[in-house]
Amino acid sequence: MDAGAWKRFCDELAAAGRVVSRDASPRDPLDVAEGYRYLSRLLRLGLEKFVEHADPDHPRFYRLSHDTAKIGADNPDSFYHNAAIDGRHDYVLRGRRGTVSYLGLGTYYGDYNREGPSGCSGYLEGGDIEVQGDGTLEVVLSHEERPGNWLPMREDTAMLIVRQNFLDRGTERPAELTIERLGSPEAPRPLESGFLAGALEQAATYVGATAE
Repeated sequence: MDAGAWKRFCDELAAAGRVVSRDASPRDPLDVAEGYRYLSRLLRLGLEKFVEHADPDHPRFYRLSHDTAKIGADNPDSFYHNAAIDGRHDYVLRGRRGTVSYLGLGTYYGDYNREGPSGCSGYLEGGDIEVQGDGTLEVVLSHEERPGNWLPMREDTAMLIVRQNFLDRGTERPAELTIERLGSPEAPRPLESGFLAGALEQAATYVGATAE
């Protein structure tokens, strides 16, 4: 990656500030400060999504919305996990159901903050998931239908979202889950300059487009 790619990343972040400074935005000091903090939080999320957790061959869960980095409205009773996946491959989700009131697993294609089609390619609610007597579960994510717990994907599916909603955080236990690509390469690839340049560009675009 050359200095030009870094400059383009910085320039696009600077341009995202127009959301805060535009005439339609509030001008009082608190709202202005919160506006710029919102952009900084979106940047954190964008870097997590596009740089740190973007390998569908070796997916791992991260949180694209949480207590100090939120997208849109706040929901203190919700707990989200995300993972990068690729609908051309198969995955297995393993773990324990826990006692949280609502558990939902969804696979998605496209990206709401970018042009092009987007939507849900498959969804499983907790009540539809077969759970073993010891509380463990296993779900297969694939393009072709599988027996047992199956979460559908399209070939262009790119994200898994796990949603958990609490009625009583003091007593309910969240589900504990891991994800693995079936037949994945043994080791992650070293960081490549081309990947990083593209990932930084996507992260900067994410900040501006999401704020808009």
